[in-house]
Amino acid sequence: MLSVQRPSLSFSPETKNSDGGNRPKSLKQQAINLIQNGKVFHKSKEMDKAIEAYSEAIEKIVALPDQHISNTLSARAHILRSNVYREQNDRALAAQDAKVACNIDPTSARYIRVY
Repeated sequence: MLSVQRPSLSFSPETKNSDGGNRPKSLKQQAINLIQNGKVFHKSKEMDKAIEAYSEAIEKIVALPDQHISNTLSARAHILRSNVYREQNDRALAAQDAKVACNIDPTSARYIRVY
C-alpha cells in the first residue's frame, strides 16, 4: 500500500541556500506550496485543512507583484477551494469561489465541477 505523507499547514517561509544559510521563499513559491498542500489534504479527505491551505495561498497570491501570475494562481486556488466546498455540500460558498475565479480568469471555468 502506498502511503501518502500529509503536509503540515505550518511551513517554514525560508529555504536553505547552497551554502547552508536560510533565505526567504518567494511569495509565489509559498503560494504554490500551499496549493499543493491543499491538494494533498483534499485527496485525503481532510477538507477543513484543504480549505485552510487554499485560503492561505489566496492571501499570499494577493501580494504578488506580477498580475498575470497572480491572476492565474488566484483563479486556480479559488477553483480548488470551490471544489472542496462542493464536496462538503456547501453550494453557496462553492458558487461564490467559482464566480470569483471566473471573474479573475474566464478560462478557469473549465475546471469547475458541477456534479
